Amino acid sequence: MKKRPGSMVLLCMLLVFSLAVFGGCGSTPAPSAPSAPSAPSAPAASSTPADTAPAAPSATDLATNTNPLNITFAGSSPGGVWYMVMGGVTETINKSFPKSSVTVVPGDGVSNLVRVAGGEAEIGMSHSAIAAAAIVGNDPFDKAYENVATVAALYPSHLQFVVTEKSGITSIRQIMENKMKVRLSVDAPGSTGELAFKRMINEYGFTYEDIQKWGGQVVFKNMGDSSDMLSDGLLDGMSTMTLYPASPIAEASINNKLVLMSIEPDIAAKLAEKYGYGTSVIPKNTYQFQAEEATSISSYTVICVPKDASEEIAYKVAKSITENLDYLKSVHVAMESLTADQLVKNLGAPLHSGAELYYKEKGILK
Repeated sequence: MKKRPGSMVLLCMLLVFSLAVFGGCGSTPAPSAPSAPSAPSAPAASSTPADTAPAAPSATDLATNTNPLNITFAGSSPGGVWYMVMGGVTETINKSFPKSSVTVVPGDGVSNLVRVAGGEAEIGMSHSAIAAAAIVGNDPFDKAYENVATVAALYPSHLQFVVTEKSGITSIRQIMENKMKVRLSVDAPGSTGELAFKRMINEYGFTYEDIQKWGGQVVFKNMGDSSDMLSDGLLDGMSTMTLYPASPIAEASINNKLVLMSIEPDIAAKLAEKYGYGTSVIPKNTYQFQAEEATSISSYTVICVPKDASEEIAYKVAKSITENLDYLKSVHVAMESLTADQLVKNLGAPLHSGAELYYKEKGILK
């Protein structure tokens, strides 16, 4: 097809115009209509600290920070050892950081960790074995609660399983091997003691269902009710996890000849490896009826915080407890031998970095 002369002229004119416009980019441009002012641009990330995460407080910053705390403490219902210990820990915070506000909410070793992990409480009481279960989702938890850390371990509770002499029971293994018809109270349902007893017999190779199948009975009563039932001849044995000597066991021995069961050392070691218990020994003569020492397992009462809690909170709680150890020793006999070195052992869950900072500052941790 033949091109028209007119179209060639138009093409040449456009080419000349475009060269004039783009060629002028390096020289003085032709004036243009003013544009609307643009919003100020954000400063470059590298030129201002506002765009970077705030630095974690240094040990010096935390050591000189005397601001009071405003926290929720998931603890215990009124009555019992934990209630006294909870009050003692609360008082240490107010001693070290006057005018602090500590709101106490009742709970137990399991529910307290759920609250702590969910950010509903800044600190909470639990057991080392329960904390170990929480972070991996073992029984009694139906999932892992990874947002759990610790700041201090306070004192141990020991699994104590006693039976009447007339029951004929001389060892835990005998119950299984002879399929004995026994009536046992295993502590309150879902308690730390009940969980420990269940795990213990499971490690031997039998269950609550087996005891019932053999014609026995398993009841879930707290240590006070268990003691009464044992005294009245309604039980052959009771188990609880608490300090020794436990007054409910001592009271039950007034009208009954009792025997304190010893856990086989290899069974205790397996329980420690699986669930984070400590292995312990209940010395002979702890009870009047006890002629020999007994091997057991233990779990420490621990103070927990969310893993993502501020370093300030964990540091200050650790500092409060450590600075007021003499006071805590006077709160309950359970803590009368507590030392600073023991605060960082048998925790069950990782130590919070803020608490770790404090303990290193004081030379408790290297």
